[in-house]
Amino acid sequence: MSFNSLVKIATINAAISIATRPFDVCLMVSKTKDIATVDNLPIFITSANDLITYGVAVTDEEYLYASAFFGASPKPDKLMVYGVSSGTYTDIIGYLDVQAPKTWFYTLFLDGTATGLTDMKQALSAVSNYYVGLVQSPQSASIADVVSSVESNKFKYGYFVACNVSEKQVANLIGSRLSFFPGAVPFSDVLLSGMNGSTYDTTEKISLVGASKLSTTGINICTIEEQMPVIYYGKAMDGITWFDYTLAEIAIDEYMRVGITTFLVKENTKGNKITADEKGAIRLVERGKLILRDFANRNIIYPEDAKDEDGGDLFSVRLVSLKDRTADIEYSVYFQGAIIKSNIQITMDSINGN
Repeated sequence: MSFNSLVKIATINAAISIATRPFDVCLMVSKTKDIATVDNLPIFITSANDLITYGVAVTDEEYLYASAFFGASPKPDKLMVYGVSSGTYTDIIGYLDVQAPKTWFYTLFLDGTATGLTDMKQALSAVSNYYVGLVQSPQSASIADVVSSVESNKFKYGYFVACNVSEKQVANLIGSRLSFFPGAVPFSDVLLSGMNGSTYDTTEKISLVGASKLSTTGINICTIEEQMPVIYYGKAMDGITWFDYTLAEIAIDEYMRVGITTFLVKENTKGNKITADEKGAIRLVERGKLILRDFANRNIIYPEDAKDEDGGDLFSVRLVSLKDRTADIEYSVYFQGAIIKSNIQITMDSINGN
């Protein structure tokens, strides 16, 4: 192998390592307790009792949320936890995004008040990486307060569960999720465990979640109907973006970016340079299709041969440009009725004249 074949890859969005983040890891954030390793990084726990050594009492919110998380079915293996007393979500998430970027995907916030939602939205909007926030309304919050709080904090990457009972339902729900890769779409098939369900009546439910799929707020409810848990979910806090779609949009884009980057690095390192001609374009497009086929095989997006009612393609990858050591790849896929479009622009800088 010639070391002259090595190239340096940088994406248009951010510097990237050739690794995929764990989309199934949840981070629980506390603003009232100091919970961290000696290096001031998050800890991993396998039960709520693990928090006791950090000064958390069995009556504290942190313990109750962790108990609900590990009480989910299927039972999750671990929970990532980090706490800074008298801190803010903005400060905490900003710090962790620098010190431990992309080590988690879901973020479980314990403060569902209007102030907490504002802090959550600011925290997730201010960092460079995408994380999905989950939060639950305070038990005593009125419907009017809940609606007002969410309307004032519309957010595509926030997920809000309204609840008027003591269970930490949002923790149970996120604990029930299956790993995104491989596996089913998150929240599509969950079994809530040990829940009594809310006591909202029909009128109150409609007031919270709206009478249609799209509403002015992204409020969701977990409740029990005819002894079966029913999850009124799907909307992000903007009331428009479907939650599973948001997850898929982020994940597919990152998998494409990592996959194409890995392919370029490996091929150039082996001396099989991606040439800036039709042959190179074909190789890059085929690699992009290969990555997307894995999602299609898991029924997350429509497969390559799928057509719409007018005969149009529901799956496409094309090379926009390949010149001056820059590859611009565009893909378009359909995820449960929603179109995902993205451009991945990758710049290859020469090393030792290569």
